[in-house]
Amino acid sequence: MSLLLLPIAIRQKLWEMVLLSENYNNNLLATCRQIHNEAERLVYQRPQHFSSQSALRSWTEQVPRKYLHQVRDITLVLQDLEIAPLDYDPSSPSVSLLDIYHQKAQHIANVLSRFPRVTHLALYKPEMVRSCLYREFYGLVLAKVTRQCSALYSLSWHSDQHNLDFLKSLEHLRRLRFTGYSRSTPMETASILSRLRHLRDIALIMPCQPSVYDTLETDPIPPRFTSLTREVIKELRGLECFSIEERGEPIFFTSGFLQALYSGQRSSLQTIMISLDCTPLPITQRSLEHMLSTSSIKHVEISWPLLDGDLMKALPRSIEKLGVPLFSSGLSPSRLSLGILLNLQERKRDLPKLTQVYWLDVAGSGQLPEGADTEALQNAIEALKNVGIMTHVPQ
Repeated sequence: MSLLLLPIAIRQKLWEMVLLSENYNNNLLATCRQIHNEAERLVYQRPQHFSSQSALRSWTEQVPRKYLHQVRDITLVLQDLEIAPLDYDPSSPSVSLLDIYHQKAQHIANVLSRFPRVTHLALYKPEMVRSCLYREFYGLVLAKVTRQCSALYSLSWHSDQHNLDFLKSLEHLRRLRFTGYSRSTPMETASILSRLRHLRDIALIMPCQPSVYDTLETDPIPPRFTSLTREVIKELRGLECFSIEERGEPIFFTSGFLQALYSGQRSSLQTIMISLDCTPLPITQRSLEHMLSTSSIKHVEISWPLLDGDLMKALPRSIEKLGVPLFSSGLSPSRLSLGILLNLQERKRDLPKLTQVYWLDVAGSGQLPEGADTEALQNAIEALKNVGIMTHVPQ
């Protein structure tokens, strides 16, 4: 039976499965004119990433206007402006550098306004900036964009050095990714976040303090608070997903913070994700084990140095999906993986809903580390498959 003889609703589902999957392939669009016409719009529904506002502007000018309303997810790294004497208009000698930043911020907001259905927005800082005015520029863009995108479902941004007041207008926000630091006090943060009635997902990302080119002087770093304290997280209600990413000694991933998360979100939390580059203290690990073993969490993702298979003994009966590092510093390349797999195999009767284990590629190579016992890993994977747990390891 020809694919094109299927009902249009079924064909659209098939196009979505191909073009909106993680491993999408645009070759489908080259199959024939009819498929191209039916499926091309889906290309613009995929997450769009831009390394600068100029890249965003250029892409926007090239996209057919009829597809702009298909864009749902935008990530923009907001670069600093390169101000030269020629940027000043001789006919307007009163225009200041600050005025130029305001104008550029409005221009970026105008470009983004051409995407009326954006529900996921990530606005990040670069590693380097040229001007001490960049901080205000970033805040201006953020405020202007979120003001006109009030229906945002998800927002990710570098919050340190800025306050959280603008979040009050995002009544539909369900997912918030920020650094946990800001110029809002914990009391103000609790008040702001408690107003977001649909907020279900909070993720703490790495802070970003851009370096400055050459020897340009910058303003002193403004006061910032650890805004998402354990008192704040305990007051929130209805969180389903919580993520922590930290580098260096953990500030948020502590025993006290986990106890507060457990106390406030025990009945609602479904997913927890942890990514650290330092091994947490034993007391913190015990708090996590207690939290997992007495919860109804369905999705767990954990990565830190010296993580071993013993933590698998604390997984709750409710777990359905597990993400762990393929190997860990301080352990032989396959010892971690084998330890986890063997523990899972032994506990299968206690984990009736677990059907998927995926590996976090810590090295980013997409391959097994040198010295890994490939045969032993494959045997353990096959054993898990026989009890209904699917796993995947890089080749």
